[in-house]
Amino acid sequence: MNEGKVQAPIVTALVISLVVLAVAFWGYGGPTGPRTATLRHTRAKLADGNSCVFTADFELHSLWNQWAFARNRLDIRTALVDLVHTKSRYMVDSPTARESLSWQMVQVVNQVVERPIADRVDLPQFDFD
Repeated sequence: MNEGKVQAPIVTALVISLVVLAVAFWGYGGPTGPRTATLRHTRAKLADGNSCVFTADFELHSLWNQWAFARNRLDIRTALVDLVHTKSRYMVDSPTARESLSWQMVQVVNQVVERPIADRVDLPQFDFD
């Protein structure tokens, strides 16, 4: 007699568990942190004849900006090498000077892409040869 019918408490429990799962994972769409793009081991010659190797991690606004960075990667690398070429060793040797250089790099990236895509730059590696 009750073979084809599902009992009301079971249906209620299933509906409540689905609602709890939906609320628990609401808005979960993957990583929500800032997007980054990295230029690794970029070699540049300084104005005073020294040379350096640096890695730059760029914090970008969105996935579309990541795509724009990837499309312009070679132009961005060339522009950053040109920027570093205008500096002498003493201009990039201290943490304060590197912070200034990182803000200049943000401006260069935004100029190359012709819109503001980068927020900041970290320089985890900056070595002199």
